[in-house]
This record gives sequence, C-alpha cells and structure tokens, in this order.
Amino acid sequence: MPPIWNNSVLQFVRNSALNTEYSIPCSAASALFYSDPTARVLMLSAKPEGSALTHWLFISESFFRPSPHEDRRPAPWPYWSQFCLIKELQAGMLVGSPQIVGSRILYLEKDGTYSASGHARTRLKVIDFAPYADIPVASPQTWSLVGRYSILRPGEYQRDFSSKTTNNLAVEGICATDDNIVLLLVSCCMIFISLSLISLRKTTATSNL
Repeated sequence: MPPIWNNSVLQFVRNSALNTEYSIPCSAASALFYSDPTARVLMLSAKPEGSALTHWLFISESFFRPSPHEDRRPAPWPYWSQFCLIKELQAGMLVGSPQIVGSRILYLEKDGTYSASGHARTRLKVIDFAPYADIPVASPQTWSLVGRYSILRPGEYQRDFSSKTTNNLAVEGICATDDNIVLLLVSCCMIFISLSLISLRKTTATSNL
C-alpha cells in the first residue's frame, strides 16, 4: 500500500453487480448500469489519520487472477500500483457511502447550497470505467495516481436533483442496482427516511433527475 496510508482506516466497497459465475443474461440496452462481468472494478477507500482527504483506489478485478507460481509470491506496491488509479476527495464534501455497480461508481457530494430546512443539498456524481463509454474524460486534477499499465480509463459526470424529484427533501444516501437508483430522503424533522425509486434508462441518462 502507499506509505501515506500508514495509520489509515481502510475499507473495501462492495460491488453490487453479479459476477461471471452467477450472472444472468442482461441486455446493455435495457439496463441503466450494464454490469459486464469482465469489467468489474475493485474499490478500496482509505482515510489517513488527521487528513481532510479521502483516497479511493481502483483496480480491475481481473488483475487478481490465481497466480501460476506455486510459491504465490506477494506483489510489492511499486509493482501493482502501476495497474491502479487513486482519486483524492474532500471527506467533508461526501455524503453517505459510495456505490459500485460493475464498472461504475456512484456517490453523493455536497453542492454548497442548503434546503429551506437547513440540510445540505447534494448532487449525484458518477465515475464510469465502462469500455468505450461516451462520456467526458475525467479531470486529472483529482487523480493522484494513474498507473501506466492500468486498463481503466475513467470518465466522470454529475446530475443535479430537481426539487420535483426529491419533494424538496435532502438526499442523504443512495443505493444502486443494474436498473435503478434509490434515493434516501430525510424529512425536515429527521424523523423518518423515505425511499424514492427512480428508473433511469440510457435514453434519459443525459437529463437532470
């Protein structure tokens, strides 16, 4: 691991897409996030002690194939870092937990404004590692490492939540599957959390939520 991650809190983020062994037939044209089993991404989150930054490491799951060597020699960080990408984010701007579906990562980020009830408004942000994805190329400013041998090429985009979609409630979390995004909404009194199911097909993916 990077030396800067000494004394860090490390956490793997679960990929909710089915793997090859258990996958069921799924048409790319009928799913919001087509989870190609061969393009799954592994994500590791690191929060260094005393730092305002959170580091997200990404690497293709295909990198971790069974070793042909009987002694199963460990791979040092200077070697396998060349197959990784690391993104740095301001921890205070993140809301809830990131979600992985196949080769796409979704997360909430504060947009700097507040609702009438005083809750921070958020926007949906997506990192897309899907091959041949027709999306903007990621800005290199927030990527502290792009391994020279990594097969992952990130694209990034964001969507704002309309007040009609959220009924003017704050979005405090998300869940995602191949077909849907679930928004977790909190009432102004913080008494209950409501769920809103949004079915977004690829034909409407470019419009605001």
